[in-house]
Amino acid sequence: MNIRLVILISLVVVTSATVYWLHFYSEQPDQTVQSLWLDNLGEQGGSVDEIEVVNSTGTVFKAHQKKEKWLATHLDPRLGFPVDKDALAALMMSLSQAKVVERKTANPEYYHRLGVEEITKQDAQSTRLLLKGGKHSWRVIIGNEASNGLGTYVRTAGNKTSLLVDQTFNLPSGPTDWLSKRILPFTKEDVVKVVVRYRDNQPVQFVKGPGPEEVTWQLTDLQDNEKLIYPGVISQTVADLTSLKYDSVIPYVENQWEEERLIGDITFTLADHSQVFAYMTQANDQGSHKVWFSMPDNPSWVSDWVFLLSEFTTKSYMTGRTDIVKPAESGDD
Repeated sequence: MNIRLVILISLVVVTSATVYWLHFYSEQPDQTVQSLWLDNLGEQGGSVDEIEVVNSTGTVFKAHQKKEKWLATHLDPRLGFPVDKDALAALMMSLSQAKVVERKTANPEYYHRLGVEEITKQDAQSTRLLLKGGKHSWRVIIGNEASNGLGTYVRTAGNKTSLLVDQTFNLPSGPTDWLSKRILPFTKEDVVKVVVRYRDNQPVQFVKGPGPEEVTWQLTDLQDNEKLIYPGVISQTVADLTSLKYDSVIPYVENQWEEERLIGDITFTLADHSQVFAYMTQANDQGSHKVWFSMPDNPSWVSDWVFLLSEFTTKSYMTGRTDIVKPAESGDD
């Protein structure tokens, strides 16, 4: 009798434990077999021709593909600015390869812990991403990276359940982050002559001649009592002038530009004898200079925009004679 009682009690304990275990784990996030988060993006990703990135501050980036060229339209809907295609391709790759590691909370009250709350919420940390292509569209919320750096919390718009996926996503945080950095339609190698005029300084003129790189560029009126600061100083200056490392960009509006105070200009002469003119304004309250390029010989979309450059970047636009030469010492060749 005692043995039967012991057996019965043991069965009750085991059964209760099993029921508790099943109930407990049914309330926990699912430890899922890894499956693709956006399972049809891999097949349909090639059709994507629109993208929009929005956070709590507003639209950070918006672009569409037209004639196989991606153009950003968030700065001005009438104009298109070339997109950094490498950044866009990297995002599409991460999205199409993202696999679900774990299901997380479906309670909106806890979304903020993962950064997957709606962007309309005050102090929202999330970013909303919209992709469109053909008859397909994807609207997702990108949240915080996992504390171990091995994934990101996400949520598909319209689905309450948040997820942890195994990818991280490099998203633009500012309006110029995903704009192309290759701007000018010519390179240093295309230029044969440069004239720099800054304020009331005597203009400096560089010309390209034959020979090794360090002596290819020459100052047209180098005097006998002068020498270059170092052999490649002119070549480096021309390289800086043609690289155009801008901080921001705004649409060119003729009547607004005419009100700007210009303090310098540069004339580039190219190998085909065409010319490009760059005009620089005095610094604004933030210390930035505006630069606009006029290309009458070969019209370009670049002339539709004004570029804002930092004071450090514009040093080459302020080049004077003393930045290039120094007095020659006795015995110098």
